[in-house]
Amino acid sequence: MERYREHSVFPPSTWMLHNYLLFTQLQLPTNTEIDAVDFLNGARFACDFAVNTMYSTEFVNYATGVISESPAAEKMKSGLSETCYDAFLFAMKQTSKTGNRFTLKQLDINGVYLHDVHWERMSLADLKQEEALEAFNRAQENVVVNPMEHIEPEDEAVMIERLRLDVQFEAVEHLEVDTAEAEDQVVEKNSSAVWRFESLVTQPDDVDWRIVSVL
Repeated sequence: MERYREHSVFPPSTWMLHNYLLFTQLQLPTNTEIDAVDFLNGARFACDFAVNTMYSTEFVNYATGVISESPAAEKMKSGLSETCYDAFLFAMKQTSKTGNRFTLKQLDINGVYLHDVHWERMSLADLKQEEALEAFNRAQENVVVNPMEHIEPEDEAVMIERLRLDVQFEAVEHLEVDTAEAEDQVVEKNSSAVWRFESLVTQPDDVDWRIVSVL
């Protein structure tokens, strides 16, 4: 716990009791040890990369259909859930419809903190059903999906553990705004958001963090 305080793992405004609760919840995985300092270092890099990629000309052109392939988009997609990735694409499509263009000139990261911890234990069958329902909700076609189709009887007895870590990401975005009505200008946008990372933690080899939402 002392190491976590030294590395400013928790937001400076939270109560000490709440920080102890988060620390305790991090110990819940049965076989996997989670180091919040190492995790936040990785989360900082992931958030930085996602924000810079989202504002990049290549990603905007890909989101709006100007280009059909984007290595940057593929790399970002590998670290996001499909729902989160689709939300990023949608956001840039909507922004482009306004006629304004935003270029990120600089990103100042002021803080990356552990905001909340969610640990759960479920059967493999429940996980497969959850994933099937998510796929159904994402589908654009009117298709019928049987969430039990790929669930085997033995999946009910296989237990897995999942961890969701909410990261408070504080930053200042220096944006160059290109509009048709006025001269280009650079604005500073204070950004405060909670990025949710998720991974299976049943065994150490299962750990593979991805961003599932940004609130």
